[in-house]
Amino acid sequence: MTKINPFDFINDINSAKKNIMRGTDNDDLMEKSYVPYITNKQLSYFQDTLHHANQMNMNADIPHVMQYEYLLNVIRPRKRYTKWEKPINDEVVDMLMEYYNCNREKAIQFSKIITESDVEKLRQKLLKGGE
Repeated sequence: MTKINPFDFINDINSAKKNIMRGTDNDDLMEKSYVPYITNKQLSYFQDTLHHANQMNMNADIPHVMQYEYLLNVIRPRKRYTKWEKPINDEVVDMLMEYYNCNREKAIQFSKIITESDVEKLRQKLLKGGE
């Protein structure tokens, strides 16, 4: 049996509709391969699947097989593709996080109001010898 990845389940839910979890020799391995977090995150990008993904998030204690089969049967087949959001690497935000010892969200808010001269002062204060 070939190894299955979480995106195979997403493709099956979105378009193939073959129920790849059932009908195999090792149903337990298939159930362990299903990652509800990844599936729900991918489905949450689209208006027509957002509600169903949210329902599965609210009912996370349901067995994985039941979650998968629910999504497989209620979501209409359609090509759905999106790139996953990735965090923005910003030098100013990283400096603010280090200097003020705050999380990324607060540092992004600070970066919107900080001036260029403040950034240079901050850069000088964070300058470490030997770099």
